[in-house]
Amino acid sequence: MKPTSSALQLLALMLSVQAIAATNELEEAIRAFPSVPAQEYRPDAAVRCLNALISAGKEASSLALDTVARGAEEGSGDRRAGEQVCHICRLLFTQRKENEPLRAPGLGNPSLVPSCRMEAPEWPDMPFAITNEIPLSVTLGYRLEGLSERASDYLSYCLVNGQFRNVKFPLPTVLSASNALNRVLNSQAWNTLKWTNSVNGKDYIIIESHVRKQLWKQVGNMTTN
Repeated sequence: MKPTSSALQLLALMLSVQAIAATNELEEAIRAFPSVPAQEYRPDAAVRCLNALISAGKEASSLALDTVARGAEEGSGDRRAGEQVCHICRLLFTQRKENEPLRAPGLGNPSLVPSCRMEAPEWPDMPFAITNEIPLSVTLGYRLEGLSERASDYLSYCLVNGQFRNVKFPLPTVLSASNALNRVLNSQAWNTLKWTNSVNGKDYIIIESHVRKQLWKQVGNMTTN
C-alpha cells in the first residue's frame, strides 16, 4: 500500500521537527562551551561540547556554528558567543597538511604568558595545548587592540583550510587532566619560554609561578558542579 499524501506530509513534518530539535541542541552545546581563561575554563565541559558536535558531523555542526556566529554578529552583538565559536573551531578542526598548521583566531594576544614565544610548531593549538588528547587552556585571557576577528570569518577559514575531527575526545577526569597539565608544564616547549624579555622596545617580566597557579585552576574547576 502506498503512503497517502497526508501521511507523507506528517512524516516530513516529523523529520523537520527532529532536525530543528537537533540543531537547537547543537546551538545549546556551543553556548555551553566554557570561558577560555584558565581561571574559568573546564576541560571536561569543553570536551562535552566538542563531542556533541563531532557526533553530529561536519555539515550539521558547521551550520549550528554559523548560526550562532551570525546571531552574535548581526543580532545581539554577543562577543562571548563569537569567542565560543572561534575557540570551538580551533579545537574542532585540524590541519590538512603536516607543515601548514591552522592559525589561531584573531581575538588578541594571550594575556600574562610569553605569547610572542608560544607559536607553532611548539604550540600549534594556541590558546590551547592538546596533551594526552585533553584540550587544556594555556592563556589567562586576551589583550586586544582594535577589533577582533568575526567568528563567521574564522569558521570559513577553518572550513577551507582545516579538516573536521571525526574522532571524539576522551572525557577527562581530574586525574587525567592533572597528568596532562603536568606534562605541559614540564615540557621543553614550556621550559624554554622566556619570562623576562623585550618586545618592540618594551621590557616585560611575567611571574611564572603565578601563571602556573592560574593554569592549575582549570583542573580544580572540574571538581565543582
